[in-house]
Amino acid sequence: SGPSYVQGLACDAQGRLYVCDYAQDKVWVYDEKGSLVKAILVPNPREIDVHKKTGEIYVLCELGAKREKPLGMETWGKGVAGKKIVLKKLGPLNDPKPLVQQEFEVTAAAVASQPLLCVDSWATPTRVWLVHRTQSVTVYAEKAGGWELEDDFEKDVQGAGLAPCFFGGSAEMDDKFGVDPVRGHLYVWGGFPSTAGTFSPSR
Repeated sequence: SGPSYVQGLACDAQGRLYVCDYAQDKVWVYDEKGSLVKAILVPNPREIDVHKKTGEIYVLCELGAKREKPLGMETWGKGVAGKKIVLKKLGPLNDPKPLVQQEFEVTAAAVASQPLLCVDSWATPTRVWLVHRTQSVTVYAEKAGGWELEDDFEKDVQGAGLAPCFFGGSAEMDDKFGVDPVRGHLYVWGGFPSTAGTFSPSR
């Protein structure tokens, strides 16, 4: 059948494309030819990244019952603040079993926003960059059994006497991107109804 409500895209070091399907509680994995490699069951997946060295899969998910629209597709002011998301670390594609998970609170003002995730595969220990609070990028270092806060950009900026800028996806800008590090292809999925496209680099 394939994805029906795409939320997050990522590519691994081999160029395989990982697609979060919020509606079907799955992460779909495709090879460079577009053939399905595997479907991984993950409840309410929102954002995804893949460690470029280990192949471990990081998925940011909503907690609780599935919503008609995921967090961020309505204003934060309508009951989104105080909700929680969970970051899940799975094994690599050949054995994507759950390894670690940790909950993070969502705090926000009355603006549309979406949580974001990026994994720093070259840091030791591995760092995870999250946006789960409006106007705040937070960096967490991976420790045994979870993640510990390492840096809070909002506090850094405020400490310098400046006003933090806004980070986070928007309901009006719902495009999702993934880049194949092997072939340089850019994968794009976005809009309502969702449309997909692949763009190759200029030679």
